[in-house]
Amino acid sequence: MKNLYISILLFFCTSVMAQNPAEDFAAGEGTEAAPYLITNAQQLSNIRNYLGEENVDLHFKIGQNIDLSNLNWEPIGNTTTAFHGKLHGGGYELQGLNIGQNGNETYRYAGLFGAIKTGARIDSVRLVGGKIKTFESNSSCSGAIAGVAQANTTADGSTLFEIIITNCFSSIDFESFSLLNTEIGGMIGRAQAIAPMGTTIRLIFENCRNEGKIISHYSTSLLGGILGNNSSFDSADITLHFLNCSNTGEVGSPGDASYVGGILGNTFAENDASLLFRGCYNTGNISGGRVESYTGGIIGYARLFCESAIVENCYSVANIHTLDNYVGGIAGDILTGDANNIRVNHCYVAGSITGNAIYAGGIVGRSVESDADYVIENCAVILSSIENSSSSLGAAGRIVSISLGAELRNNYALSNMTINGNTVSSSNAASVDGADLSSRDFQTMTTYSDQLFWDIATNGSSAWTINEGKSYPYFPRQSTPPYIQTLYRDSLKIQLTNFTELLAISRTDTAEIIFETESVSSGTHTLPVNLTDYNAGTILALSSKELAKETSYPVWSSLQKRIITVVADQQDKCEDEDDPEFTYTVTPELIEGDRLEGTLTRQQGETPGIYYILQGTLNNPNYEIFYVRSSLTIKDCDSFIEVYDMKQDIAIYPNPVQDILFLSLGEKCNKVEFSLYNTFGQCVFHQSFNEIQEIETRLNITPGIYFTKLTIDGCTMKSRKIIKL
Repeated sequence: MKNLYISILLFFCTSVMAQNPAEDFAAGEGTEAAPYLITNAQQLSNIRNYLGEENVDLHFKIGQNIDLSNLNWEPIGNTTTAFHGKLHGGGYELQGLNIGQNGNETYRYAGLFGAIKTGARIDSVRLVGGKIKTFESNSSCSGAIAGVAQANTTADGSTLFEIIITNCFSSIDFESFSLLNTEIGGMIGRAQAIAPMGTTIRLIFENCRNEGKIISHYSTSLLGGILGNNSSFDSADITLHFLNCSNTGEVGSPGDASYVGGILGNTFAENDASLLFRGCYNTGNISGGRVESYTGGIIGYARLFCESAIVENCYSVANIHTLDNYVGGIAGDILTGDANNIRVNHCYVAGSITGNAIYAGGIVGRSVESDADYVIENCAVILSSIENSSSSLGAAGRIVSISLGAELRNNYALSNMTINGNTVSSSNAASVDGADLSSRDFQTMTTYSDQLFWDIATNGSSAWTINEGKSYPYFPRQSTPPYIQTLYRDSLKIQLTNFTELLAISRTDTAEIIFETESVSSGTHTLPVNLTDYNAGTILALSSKELAKETSYPVWSSLQKRIITVVADQQDKCEDEDDPEFTYTVTPELIEGDRLEGTLTRQQGETPGIYYILQGTLNNPNYEIFYVRSSLTIKDCDSFIEVYDMKQDIAIYPNPVQDILFLSLGEKCNKVEFSLYNTFGQCVFHQSFNEIQEIETRLNITPGIYFTKLTIDGCTMKSRKIIKL
């Protein structure tokens, strides 16, 4: 039976009602010693009666697990009337928070809270399960805790403004269909500072963890596992810290422009700002879009004109995939200017980097320094390869693709690592490729303590720990080290330098193992198991006896998902006809006997226009799907005579367009009809012309994505996508 989401007026009254704590909460006085106690969904919603700066000193506490799964939640507060108080979760769960499930809500700011502002503190809140969907025709901001965190000036003239989020957890899934800027973070969608010079603003994320999936379907997406976008442009002294935060959920945008990171999607910082990432990690797969994309394991894009920005003691073990611009294991792009202290140190990357980026690097995709003290040092890259098909247009390197002024010191990379199929070797630890170390070296504590100068110990007493011979470094707070993920290949080769090392192999018909130890002769040995007998996620224990060797030390392997690209086929139909079957192509091909379950879906609507074809329920747990959407064109067949491909001599330019659009038809045409449709299939622009060959028209429409309908002498051409700036 289809799950019904119940909208209850009592919950979703947007006006601020009279405060009556005795009725609104189970107990308490709103003080730190006796906070208002919340034990059900109604009481949680009643926080909306206590918004505004005047309630900054109020404390609220969750007293038990609360089920929200049958409600279509309305976010608490907005940027006009926001939450300033303190919410203590007590480690209890808010289960199944859902927003936008009816498909017709248009929240600009979506989350448990719509907006939180100066003074707000959120601690020990656990948001478990649920989904947040946004459909704004303009921009939207979404986060499990709040859509936006806004540090603003206060009426009392204070010079210190704080928003602190600690010990919070979310496994909420996000999906955005907003047409312009989409800002999504596992905790907060957008952080924004609005304060004059001479004030101090602190936004702190500490011990926060996201496990939910974050996906945006349209252009200009700023996505992060913890924070989507930091847009702090004012002259205040701004501190933005991420301490011991982590992401394990997939973060991706199949659209056009995107800024995607495992912790932070995008940041712009200037003046006396201070940014710090310490003790953070990402193990969720990261994917960037097709145009103007910045993709990284920790940070997508950082534009730094500030006092200090430090990324230290962080790692990413993930498959990172992008189709354009900049990609890096830690950061896609770090652009600095007039900054005093920019440091990336004591970090490592494992997994894979693939796609079509112009600049690809194991640590940072591109590093550009201008009048800044910018150093990348003591870092390790343990990637098996960087596959970057556009490197001929730019560059690719084991540490960074290109370093324009940034200083590189004491960095190392896997000795047999390949870039676009070519093995790269280097002995220069200060170069863009770093110096060679073996797989065995990277599993030995002394490599990190003596050669990379890390604070590391096997007993968990230091910043890092390691299970020598079985793992790469991880944090003592983690119960188990991350498995080393490897991109699927039909004949995957894994370098084994120790029989007890922890490895990752991918699901395939055959796999090869190359031995490079003194106790076993060198050579290639075929694995004697059919890996298609096992599902992704299976932990395999293989021993050398299975390989006809005398010793029997186990080799532990985690079977990884195979990465595939699914491209939806273009479709069209007449108005009032049934939808055609939504078909697609898959590359590389599925393993024999496997198939994808479920179907593609599309945007709702039946009026003539263009509708995106979406991934829907298409899935297979053994495959990681990178989905490329297409569109369904619904035609008014009473007025459409026939649809033709665009003639080679027809030109529509420029694209993107800011103001004036030109159409060159190649020859004089008797009658021309030109229309633009938005992504909801609505006609927003129409002009008719007679006896014309060249058209110049001014587009007085809002920025966004549009689709053309060009009819020449009764024949309608296939639609083209136009981006209006």
